[in-house]
Amino acid sequence: MSSHGLLLIVALCWITIAAAVGIHASGRGRSGFVWGLVTFLLGVFGVVVYLLALLLTDDPEDGADGDDAPDRFRRCPACATRHDGTPNFCAECGEPLDEGNDVVDARLLRSGSRGYCSNCKTQVALDADGCPDCGAAF
Repeated sequence: MSSHGLLLIVALCWITIAAAVGIHASGRGRSGFVWGLVTFLLGVFGVVVYLLALLLTDDPEDGADGDDAPDRFRRCPACATRHDGTPNFCAECGEPLDEGNDVVDARLLRSGSRGYCSNCKTQVALDADGCPDCGAAF
């Protein structure tokens, strides 16, 4: 095999790995283009940097500890006061509360100029107070 053929095979493998990293990053809410470009420019070192970034930035509260149940709180429909536990009445205004007032406690995940709900991964506005899909509060 000529040196040009070997160089072509290495280049195709390098591009394929960079594309795979970009696709994986995009699926995890990160910038696929940036991570693909970093991997392409840095080669194997770029893959190592990406894997380290995954390990260091993945939040153990997102289900990695084996507890997939989201945290909940009870919100008063009248005054929007947040109550931990399951009170039957709002401590601020006295409004009756029940299971229908339970809300999932989530976070707004930011990825570049996009925002995502940490509960259902739906794309939301960066200034949103809650998720329109699952009803989680940020």
